Amino acid sequence: MKGIILPVLLACSLTACKPTDKEFIKLGEDVVRHSLKDPDSAKFESSYKPSGENDGHLCGKVNAKNSYGGYTGYKNYYVYINTKDGELINHGPVKIADNEDEKALANFQTICQ
Repeated sequence: MKGIILPVLLACSLTACKPTDKEFIKLGEDVVRHSLKDPDSAKFESSYKPSGENDGHLCGKVNAKNSYGGYTGYKNYYVYINTKDGELINHGPVKIADNEDEKALANFQTICQ
């Protein structure tokens, strides 16, 4: 057991435990989920666009239930996330781009494409 723990601790100290893309996506989806009226209903199609070692934008589409209980349809979203040692330390505002919001759609294209 000691033979396994030491290499893991050493690897974490050398890489500062940088999250994988999958872990970045989970952190970001949790941020988006908390901004929704019905967080448990959220369905995602997400990708991570790194800016640096420990930060970047989560981009994708989200579909969730509204206050009437119906799904709204997939909408583009993006959110900036920043981590340290594999943990979320802060994030930007969650932007869900409605089809009528041309500025948000343009920002989505710039950030996420």
